[in-house]
Amino acid sequence: DAIYEALRQHDLQLGPAVRGIEAAWRNGNAALAQVRLPAGIAKDKSLPIHPLLLDVCFQLPQFLTPGRPGHCLVPTSLERLATMIFH
Repeated sequence: DAIYEALRQHDLQLGPAVRGIEAAWRNGNAALAQVRLPAGIAKDKSLPIHPLLLDVCFQLPQFLTPGRPGHCLVPTSLERLATMIFH
């Protein structure tokens, strides 16, 4: 909940249906997050990554980067995307 409280401080209010960041860490310009599909969202095994899960990943810069009220950071490119699946 602290992560989404920080997002609210950046004027980004997200409801429970799209909250998937469980933990986040930062080291310089690198960020790492533990994410999962929000409760109630069905997995689609035909996709390499669920679109909502990718959206959850794009929430991370808002939490890790200081912003100005009323401004939202929107990622426009990815240098690298790595996935690790834990069962």
